[in-house]
Amino acid sequence: MKQSLIGEIELFSMGGPTGDADREDTYAAIGRAISCWEELEINLAGLNSVFVGKPGDLDAIKEFGQNNATFSWRLTALRNSAATYFTHHCCQDCEGDFDAICKRASDLSNSRNNIAHGVVQEMVWLTDPIKLEKYASPIIRHVVATPWYMSGKLNVVSGSGLGSYEINLLGSRFIALANDVHQFVIKLMAISQKH
Repeated sequence: MKQSLIGEIELFSMGGPTGDADREDTYAAIGRAISCWEELEINLAGLNSVFVGKPGDLDAIKEFGQNNATFSWRLTALRNSAATYFTHHCCQDCEGDFDAICKRASDLSNSRNNIAHGVVQEMVWLTDPIKLEKYASPIIRHVVATPWYMSGKLNVVSGSGLGSYEINLLGSRFIALANDVHQFVIKLMAISQKH
């Protein structure tokens, strides 16, 4: 049976093998995805520096990260900075773009947490589960999955997991949003130079 876990990505839960034959592929995908997420975080901090009137200022960027320990706190701080900014720089089009960025970032943060806080585990699939186990050929795949002690805290369904294919798709979404944030900063800077 198929279980939809993350947006448009359909993963097989108890229905067929997903994951990687080589655990190193899983680890590599995790590293790529987390690095892509961090690029998004850097771009959001840069956006905040524009909102507080110090575009690109390293101290403002650092302060934003140091004062807001979790992503949800950083996103709240970013929204607060944006509210102040848009009060003085009215641009409904930009506010709409910003709201869309925040929604995407919030939605993707759950996927990031599943990857960052998951554990690479082996999943064993039987080629013919109807046969008795001793006659079936096992297929071993590696996935990042919710640690059993955290079931219910993360959004990955217990017994399911993400292989490198799914993780790389998510990493692509992280970097696409990072690029959109960068383009949004450029748009804001161009608008502010006109005023």
